[in-house]
Amino acid sequence: MNLSSKTFCPAPFVHMYVHKNEDNKLCCETMENEMASPSTETDLEKRWKSDYYKNIRQQFLDGEEPDICSKCFAIEKHNGISDRIWLNRIYQDILEPNIETGNQYNSPIDLDIRPGNLCNLKCRMCGPESSSQIEKETLQHPDLFKGFHSQDIQHRGCIFRKES
Repeated sequence: MNLSSKTFCPAPFVHMYVHKNEDNKLCCETMENEMASPSTETDLEKRWKSDYYKNIRQQFLDGEEPDICSKCFAIEKHNGISDRIWLNRIYQDILEPNIETGNQYNSPIDLDIRPGNLCNLKCRMCGPESSSQIEKETLQHPDLFKGFHSQDIQHRGCIFRKES
């Protein structure tokens, strides 16, 4: 397995992202049209071993760039440091990928659990899904956020729009 390929990402092998307001995506950067599992799915082990995860894992092991991961690849094409690059740096020497179970531990190693958007800050890289203060401002001044909706993803001060 070539873990040093230019497309490999350890996220589906080590990481699980759960966000109350964004359903259950593969990670906070992915741009799924269909989620890894609906927000009502509470069996995380079932989700971790789902065909959805296995398919993405296989794509990375085959050297492919999954469509849902276009955001990281776009950041890299503009000489940015994506989460994919950070995860590779962290896990490159310890990960033993497994399509069925993710890794040698048979479970996520890294959990990103976000129970909601309650936050007292208005960080530029967040949107209303992750900041109650930005959500409040969005409701008070909708003209300032014209054109911003859940298909828009704010990342480090930039907005990336999913291509239809």
